[in-house]
Amino acid sequence: MSRPQTPPHEPRYNVHVAPTTISQLIRTAFPNIELVSSFELTSHKGYNNRLYLLTVRRRGGPSCVFRDTNAAERELVLKANGRFFLADKVQNEVGCLQVLGQYCPAIPTPVVFAWSEEGHDVCLASPAGSETKNVALAIPDGEKQHGGWILMSRLPGAPLSVCDLDEVSRLDIMRQLAGVTASWRTDIPAQMFIGNVQFHQPVHASEPDFVIVKNSGPRPQNLVVRGMLVDELRITTPITSVTEQYTQPSRFVFPHYDLSPRNILVGGSPPQISGIVDFEFAGFFPPVEEFLNDAVGNEGDWPDHLYAAYLAELEARGVATPAAGIGAAEWETARCLERVADNVAPWWLPGKYTGSALEEQFAKSAAELRENMRKLS
Repeated sequence: MSRPQTPPHEPRYNVHVAPTTISQLIRTAFPNIELVSSFELTSHKGYNNRLYLLTVRRRGGPSCVFRDTNAAERELVLKANGRFFLADKVQNEVGCLQVLGQYCPAIPTPVVFAWSEEGHDVCLASPAGSETKNVALAIPDGEKQHGGWILMSRLPGAPLSVCDLDEVSRLDIMRQLAGVTASWRTDIPAQMFIGNVQFHQPVHASEPDFVIVKNSGPRPQNLVVRGMLVDELRITTPITSVTEQYTQPSRFVFPHYDLSPRNILVGGSPPQISGIVDFEFAGFFPPVEEFLNDAVGNEGDWPDHLYAAYLAELEARGVATPAAGIGAAEWETARCLERVADNVAPWWLPGKYTGSALEEQFAKSAAELRENMRKLS
């Protein structure tokens, strides 16, 4: 059976990692394991990325892939960047997962085993045995239809968006989710700079913001908070020319930035959160930012009563939310600004729309822009 065709407006359109490239990656980077199978994930999987499920088996000798398990086989996920994204997206998700692994080890998140910023040169997170930190793949030009990628562990469970749970279980999952959110907002050190995560380089001309020692070898992985993926701001040094305008120091916290049911995995009986995935746009932002994305970017993803239960549990854990702790006027202003930013140049258009349908969508976006500008005036 042929795989479903990817719509041409999606970032993963015409992005593919060839089976021979996947085989070469496992054979070259992980000499003590073998590839059993690999296939593309198509159902409910991916928009910004092309995802592949790999099954690998021990061959003898140590490997970082099997460091935390005695199993004979293991499932991995290869996440290939969509065509609009560069190395900074790979760096950000790898860095965020490393930060989570070090400061919030109880939160079930993927373990990164290797990555490539452009598709050829491979870096292993923490090589073991005969594995080496850096490996180069030989990919013929005609075969390469991908950019950067991340190889990580596959977490158990199914997306909450496709789980058929009773109301008691759904409410309990929301309380669990609040505990997860409260953990990364408080256990990960707040930062003085806003933005996403990059690998520390001499060009940054500063000390690293994070020194990662867990799942990082043979030397620590140094990270800095710089740049804005969603705004394509690729900066290496802090912006200082306007700092005199700001007299109050800011502290930016860690949000997921896409905390939707599709990115929350659930399994077991009674149901438990078995994984949180897709940290590609996470970083360090104002405390209100996660709620703004829930309200605007992911509007409609959560039933109102479930989201209210989530906010109530966050409040009980001392986290200010739009329902309590964040002033009503402040929240309304921030939400209007978010809608203005979204509709000045709507990123989702043209998307699947053409002709009169596209004109209708642009008119709808323009009306939303005018309405929120009116509220702000």
